[in-house]
Amino acid sequence: MTAAGFNGVPRSEWFRALFDNAARDGVAGAIFWILTSKIDRDYGVTFVSSRDEGEFVEIKRGANLFALPGNTLLPPSLLNSKEHLIPRQFAFSQADDDPSLQPRAMFQPGRALYQYEPTMVIRGRFEKLGGGQGYVWGSGAGYFEYIVPRRKERRRVGKIIVRAHLQPVWPPDARPEEIRTRVTLFANGTNCGSRLIPVEDPKSPLTQEWLVDSWGPRLRAARGLPLAIRFEVTPDSDWIYGLNISGWPVGYQAHDRTPVEVEIN
Repeated sequence: MTAAGFNGVPRSEWFRALFDNAARDGVAGAIFWILTSKIDRDYGVTFVSSRDEGEFVEIKRGANLFALPGNTLLPPSLLNSKEHLIPRQFAFSQADDDPSLQPRAMFQPGRALYQYEPTMVIRGRFEKLGGGQGYVWGSGAGYFEYIVPRRKERRRVGKIIVRAHLQPVWPPDARPEEIRTRVTLFANGTNCGSRLIPVEDPKSPLTQEWLVDSWGPRLRAARGLPLAIRFEVTPDSDWIYGLNISGWPVGYQAHDRTPVEVEIN
């Protein structure tokens, strides 16, 4: 089924028929995203333009239809607006002390700089995820986490600066100018704010930077304890187009900077 529909019937009307019949049969929902003929979409659904307004209307109507009070088959959690459910995620975790995951560390008076390659991820969880030489990616909602290693000596810490080369994971049937992703930085569980990240121009790569001055992460860094740096696309974000952490585009001079840096001052 293409964006124009099938057999002379618009896709929005196929959605309506699917929702209505499913509700009439008493089931709890309908996986409408299987109505596609493009295998390379991997059953994804991407509605980003006015062309898809009819689909938006029917999806919202279908959601309300299944949420009617009379539908007793629905799990209570589906009616709880405070819960954001992700049906399935893929996750991995690696040993914190794995030598291949240790960042390059440079120390100067009053400054410590930790540099990471994208694949030095300690933990990851996304609806889909993968990676290769010089990059990791996860689609939908989820996170990638890096660890600032333990340090023997204590030191005074006034601020922590986190820099990263981040990008959305955009579907093949979407236009880059219509895609962005909302990434939130967490430092040992402390929310340090979010960035709305567009698809970059390869000739002008974007570096995202966070200034962390919260007491909790600073105290942990001052004591030399491990510090978890997490880049997360939260389920309640306004834009959920995954996360790609990669090296710099071919031909761009990155001035010897790595894609992820944590600076402790």
